[in-house]
Amino acid sequence: MSLTMLENGNLVFVRGIHPNEVSAFSLAIDVAKFLRQRGYDVSLETLPYSYSLNYLADHEPGVILKYCRFMKTTRYEKARRREFEEELRRADPSGDFSEIWEWNLSHRLPQPAIRKLREEYKGSPIIEFHNRRALRSGHRFSDIFSDDINPSTDEAIFFTVDDGHYGIISKDAKIENCYFLEIPSFYRRVPREVLIRRKKVFGAVKGSFEHPHAFLDYLEYVVDFKKSQRRGLTGQKMVEKLAEAIEEMVTKNGKK
Repeated sequence: MSLTMLENGNLVFVRGIHPNEVSAFSLAIDVAKFLRQRGYDVSLETLPYSYSLNYLADHEPGVILKYCRFMKTTRYEKARRREFEEELRRADPSGDFSEIWEWNLSHRLPQPAIRKLREEYKGSPIIEFHNRRALRSGHRFSDIFSDDINPSTDEAIFFTVDDGHYGIISKDAKIENCYFLEIPSFYRRVPREVLIRRKKVFGAVKGSFEHPHAFLDYLEYVVDFKKSQRRGLTGQKMVEKLAEAIEEMVTKNGKK
């Protein structure tokens, strides 16, 4: 593989955004090592587990329950909002996590934390490492990725591994010079004891959201690392494919 060096050679990788995306967590290290060997200066940032939906579900479920009550009401919306804010203050007296938790609840992304990194690493491309369910060619584009990604422009680049599973790297529409790297992987349900512990949260979410699985997938499923490994979605070929996709996307957009 031939890489064309970026102007400053600097990249920032972010992992741990969704704790259930465990192959993305692991591959971020491997891709960083691979690119460092080729002269890139790669910084690897790991978001704290305490920022995540998973943390809220297991340690502060009241925050999610109050948020769901707020979401499904109309007549008493302001009162429910105050309840939610009070629950946030109880769970986070310092106010360090509240904004991040709110973004995770509403968008499933800790965007304030990413914006802070954007300020810290001014000018360097930020790559968020994520996982997506492994699907082969032949599926509709909308079955694999969200409708706001247009595969026919510089906004997104597809890549495939040997057995034809799709991955994609796309621009973040909200944060400049930031990219989502979606790595194909296989999933399994979390252990039964975790499902039982999160039962109230699941019920509240299902009763409050029109499309609850967009929320629950992060809490109910985890990447099956061993199966993904057996199917060739975590090895050296994947590392090289990810590095190539990152370089192509960032270089293309850096020339504009």
